[in-house]
Amino acid sequence: MKKQNNIFAYAKQTFSLILAILFCTACTDETYQDENQVEEGIPVEVDFQFNTSEMQKVNTRLSDAGEFQVNDLYLFIFNSQGEKKQGSHYYNSDALTGFGHTNGDQSSPTKGTITGIQTTSGKSYIYGIANVEGNELDKKGELKAKLDRVNSVNELKAIFTTLNNDGNINRETPRLLMSGTFESADNTITNEAKAEGTCYIPVRGGAINGTLRLCRLDSHIQFKINLGDKIEKFELTSWQVYNIPTSSYLIAHTDNYPETTYSNSGEQNSGITIDNNVYSFGFYMQENLKEAITQDREGNVLSKYTDREKEYKNENGGNTGEYRHVEENATYVEIKAKMNITNASNPDGIRTADVKYIIHLGGGANDIENFKSKRNKKYTYNVTINDVESIIVEVQGGEDEEGANPGVEGDVVDAKTIVYSLDAHYNCINLGFTYEEIKELSFIIQSPFADDAIYSETGKLPGTEKDAGDYKWIKLQRTTDAQTLAKYREKGTTPIYLYDLKKDMESRGADLGYNQKKTYYYTIFIDEYYYDTPPTDKAAKKWTDKSHYWKYFVNKENRKLLLFLSPQYSADKESSYSEAKYMFTQRSIQTYYSTTDLNDDGNALGMEHVNETGIPSWKLTSSNRPNGDRASSARGSEYYGSWSVDNGFYNTYSYIKNSTWDSYITYTADAKGYTYSMKDVAAIAECLSRNRDEDGDGTIDMDEVKWYLPASAQLMSMFLGAKSLPSPLFDDSSITSGVTGDDTRYHYITSDGLKIWSEEGCSFSGFLGGTEGNTKFYSPQQLRCVRNLGLTNANADQKAKTVSPAYTKSNNNFRMSYMTPQNIRPGKVEAELERHDNFSDTNRPYKAFQMANSFVDQREGSGVVWKSIFDIDTYHNSKCKNYTEGGYKWRAPNQRELMIMFLNDKTNVIHSYDYDYYSGGYKYTDRSFSRTHWRFGDTDINKKRHFGIDGEVLFLDSYNSSYKMTIRCVRDID
Repeated sequence: MKKQNNIFAYAKQTFSLILAILFCTACTDETYQDENQVEEGIPVEVDFQFNTSEMQKVNTRLSDAGEFQVNDLYLFIFNSQGEKKQGSHYYNSDALTGFGHTNGDQSSPTKGTITGIQTTSGKSYIYGIANVEGNELDKKGELKAKLDRVNSVNELKAIFTTLNNDGNINRETPRLLMSGTFESADNTITNEAKAEGTCYIPVRGGAINGTLRLCRLDSHIQFKINLGDKIEKFELTSWQVYNIPTSSYLIAHTDNYPETTYSNSGEQNSGITIDNNVYSFGFYMQENLKEAITQDREGNVLSKYTDREKEYKNENGGNTGEYRHVEENATYVEIKAKMNITNASNPDGIRTADVKYIIHLGGGANDIENFKSKRNKKYTYNVTINDVESIIVEVQGGEDEEGANPGVEGDVVDAKTIVYSLDAHYNCINLGFTYEEIKELSFIIQSPFADDAIYSETGKLPGTEKDAGDYKWIKLQRTTDAQTLAKYREKGTTPIYLYDLKKDMESRGADLGYNQKKTYYYTIFIDEYYYDTPPTDKAAKKWTDKSHYWKYFVNKENRKLLLFLSPQYSADKESSYSEAKYMFTQRSIQTYYSTTDLNDDGNALGMEHVNETGIPSWKLTSSNRPNGDRASSARGSEYYGSWSVDNGFYNTYSYIKNSTWDSYITYTADAKGYTYSMKDVAAIAECLSRNRDEDGDGTIDMDEVKWYLPASAQLMSMFLGAKSLPSPLFDDSSITSGVTGDDTRYHYITSDGLKIWSEEGCSFSGFLGGTEGNTKFYSPQQLRCVRNLGLTNANADQKAKTVSPAYTKSNNNFRMSYMTPQNIRPGKVEAELERHDNFSDTNRPYKAFQMANSFVDQREGSGVVWKSIFDIDTYHNSKCKNYTEGGYKWRAPNQRELMIMFLNDKTNVIHSYDYDYYSGGYKYTDRSFSRTHWRFGDTDINKKRHFGIDGEVLFLDSYNSSYKMTIRCVRDID
């Protein structure tokens, strides 16, 4: 009994663990005993080697080391009857650490042996489960308890796992759930027996000739999109995974867990990397073992790759959503993209396309009957886009025509002259027309909120009812020449609609014979992508929330105007093809606020997509600040006459009120030719170019200032929602190198005179010429304008009238109540987050998190380095591991969680203030840091810089420097 009670003592002397990435031979030369020489039931002491099977290096959401990390291990040994016997044991992370276990990675795989296991001899079945606790396939946290109750092989095989949150395709902790069986190195044992974990434990004990082979329950799927030479511009707008299994067997079976349900991921536009013109994204998923249907109900045979995506049609020729050649709920990926392509038929023109690709997982062109995604596999799907001819073939022919691909859908436009790509704010553009062109005027106006508005003077196109179309966002006003932009309203004139263009030109005498070739100039005014009322009766039936119309038109598809064209539609109405002389395409307002769950005030903040203004200049001094107002500067000092840190409208209007439009704009086009040029103005007034003198009186009225320069807290919050924004402040998918410290190309000016360091996410500071005075930081080169949504300008000059945040706080609980799902980590974790950078998907909050009541005050003396409290053991845990409030497991916050706590109240993340006798005031002492490191800089993860609080600003530390540092621990909650 004494020997059996000292299992841990034996193991502690000899244990070393390695996760091998390649199949390994046994680390012993001992021969295996013949089955006839083994007597069952004799107490023995044995050693087991175990490792993981291969999952090749890929660009995943987990780090290389994270995919190979073993945090715990449940070892099962069953006798010849399949009953659990002595030697089965759960080894937690502390036990593994005590054995001297260190995890490896791809370049240095972890290997090892558990020794001194007390069991009995004879024919046995050996199974292992790794990362039992803290994994993301244990929705109710019951896996450990289920395993404790296992008494037989059959009971173990009956256990199934469940995804922690439906649709979760991320793995945020280095705890991939693994299972496996013992694989004997004895060649006399059949492969079938090896698959069942068969092992003959010799009477003499000692090393067992074989390996416990662990496999991850997840597979990793990666897509690589390669672009052909014809593609001039490409934007991967989103991707989404459909039919994700929520459950699977813990031990591998030959079929799916029969009671599993299926869910879809949210639409994703993050996690995309761009390298040498190759767009990549990846995700994790449990196995899905669907079978092909080689012959459909109508007798059609699965004979080529494109048949995989064919659907049954309804009576109108449209798709039904039921696929012909695969069982129901097979997993597929939908990819949406926008692109500009060289138009071979017209070298001076360009082809634009909005496309959607449907790709079922499984096999490629050489394995068309394979729709399976197996566990512990790495799949790579290469999609090559050379042109959109398949769409055109589908439109102009049919799905059975040579070259047609029913898995590709979209709209294609050949513009013979020019494409105008417009932002969401007001725009104005000059165009010239002759009557010879206008007398055969044709156009289509496309909008997400109405059927296509089709008009043709000649009747060559099938016209539609005028009022059924969304056309009022396009207006025209006469102007004198190509360079001079008209005023929107002047001398009582009213802009006209496109339907009235021919009539208006005739009133100018353009239809007279000698004038028909003369060019007449018009300024085309494009309204902001904003609706105060539904644009059509069709939209009105859907826009039922009359108090919050904004939620129906933000984050939508582009609306378009195509002039002089002849469209064709495919039979299933999924694709179209057109030729146009001019095309205008306008992007919608982007926001990270949810359109389904609104805050109590029903408001939100929207943002434009690009900076059209150029490098801004602050130009202001303290005398320009609002009078008599009190607010905090970036460093926390308070004084009268300050800008607001969270109300950019207040700042902007305080500066420009009682001014005229002519003080800031000129009536010539800007560099792009899309709006008025700005005079040499201060940055705080630059966003006036996105607005319009709507009543024509020349005075800047408060309700005419729709777009304004945001304050620092508003612009910082755009990083909170960056994962869902098509055009975030910093495009981490395409900017992969060449970023250095204080790189002002990526710094954004704010209306309170600060700058946001977008390459760091939400760091901010003063700059030369800003409110901070002469600091070491240089002036920013970027700006973005924002717009209030659902918040009228009535009393907007009051600083307290602000857009509500996208999160709520109750006691110490923060809830992401009003954020789009792309910005929320889909899986709840109960362990430390994987080491990650500031643009990683791991750097997101869960739907809710709790902030600890107390700080982890680990500072001794004047300061500590980050590693000493954030990376304290072989599993890279922080000292939150030892925080015990409420009996829960706590972890260090990521950067966005730290930012939320800071924006809510800076005292949430600053431990205390001590009186400083030298300055005669109070200064911070310990301040919180996060687990998140900077993506750029040193490539060695152990030499990375991390994000925290400096004074009273969010900043990036210096590697291995000492700081007065602490942690405000957090945990995910439902």
